[in-house]
Amino acid sequence: MAKFIHYIILTMFLNMNLYGDEQPDILKLSSISQFEKKYGKRAKNRLESYYQILNKTKTKSTREQLININNFFNRFQYKEDQINWNKSEYWANIKEFIIKGSGDCEDYAIAKYFTLLRLGVPPYKLKITYSKLLNKRTKTKIPHMVLTYVDYPGSQALILDNTVKKILPFSKRNDLIIIKNPSIKKQISKKLDQLLIYKI
Repeated sequence: MAKFIHYIILTMFLNMNLYGDEQPDILKLSSISQFEKKYGKRAKNRLESYYQILNKTKTKSTREQLININNFFNRFQYKEDQINWNKSEYWANIKEFIIKGSGDCEDYAIAKYFTLLRLGVPPYKLKITYSKLLNKRTKTKIPHMVLTYVDYPGSQALILDNTVKKILPFSKRNDLIIIKNPSIKKQISKKLDQLLIYKI
């Protein structure tokens, strides 16, 4: 029951002005000029492309939304947190990810998650999921985050991943092991609540 109430509150929050249909002031000529001055031309171009993909995708089917948003963010460069933020672990919000144009696995998952929510995908169908990814070269399993989409209870999860460009059902991902750990799940939920306040 508490989980259901959390979904209702989250959905209401996303439907407020924070994630409304109107584009924010940042897209006004003066504001985007200030954004470019502060973060550079490449960051400005990424921001404009982001809103273009939102406008292009908002009337599409859920399947097309998943594909378009997954493809958009998978064009960003992979970089470890130590390189990007001089920290061993850092969860970037969506604005930071677009400004940098790079990030590690959880940054891709976070950006896709909040963007799909913004497009109207129900929050109970999306989950940022902790997993282990098999490195085929070294045969080692490394910690990894992906975004999963489940259309209805009992249906197979689709995996939105930065390491595999195509969205595949979990049964096709022999290199991925989903880790079901209540403690990690709680940490992810808490972190998403913190990141919810950030917008672009």
